[in-house]
Amino acid sequence: MDVFSASLRKSSILTIFTASLVIACASPVTRNNQFAADKGYIRVEITGAGFTHVTYQSHQNVNTNTMWHIYIEGDGNPWISKKFVATDPTTATPLMLRLMSDDKNPAIYLGRPCYLGMRNEPACNPLHWTHQRYSQQVVTSMVVALKTIIDHYQIKNIALFGHSGGGTLAMLMANNIPETRLVVTLAGNLDIQAWTQRHGYSALTDSLNPADQAPLSSSIRQRHYASVNDNNIPAAIIRPVVARQYNAKFIIMEKPDHNGWQQFWPKILRQLKQK
Repeated sequence: MDVFSASLRKSSILTIFTASLVIACASPVTRNNQFAADKGYIRVEITGAGFTHVTYQSHQNVNTNTMWHIYIEGDGNPWISKKFVATDPTTATPLMLRLMSDDKNPAIYLGRPCYLGMRNEPACNPLHWTHQRYSQQVVTSMVVALKTIIDHYQIKNIALFGHSGGGTLAMLMANNIPETRLVVTLAGNLDIQAWTQRHGYSALTDSLNPADQAPLSSSIRQRHYASVNDNNIPAAIIRPVVARQYNAKFIIMEKPDHNGWQQFWPKILRQLKQK
């Protein structure tokens, strides 16, 4: 190898290493935006009720009868430790954004208030990603933002998909969106009081609890997935809430842990097409 080739090889290795280091050190918001851009998603900011919601949108195969899939992320990283609140709750590893990449339906990732770079908005307060993460204020803003999207694209049918705390919000939103035909939760936190008591966390004051709400309309199909390997939100927390719902199925799986749903998602999507 001549001197020029050796120098070029070293330079290439340094460039690759530097690029990898930049990606690894990037903020969670930057990493989310980059992942979405790499998948060809459109980033659109939608005004809710007092908050701005970041959305990532994928619109393939759209027609008037298509079911649109709405993805809602879990809680991310609201706390650094039990005593210190995170300055930005955005997760660097967004499960629902990754699940959306396996979806062939038109799909929208609906960001939560104060997430994905919106934490410095005047309306935002750390309470909105800690104790009030499922408050009426948060739910209302999510509903308003989603209705804006529905009106804009003239959507007739939607499915709400939520993981963990995103499942909490999906359940709290569903009855307020007439176009909702299906709700799917993955390790959904459907009883926040039972969850905080299990882990010894402080109560989520001013948050709504799906376990205390009226059942969803019987016209809405529900599929709630849990795992025997989930120590965060075990099946025992989810099952009693599902049992009180109409048109709902509870599915327990053996292999995923709390966040390990991606390899099973294509199969679940196929199952959901079966009435």
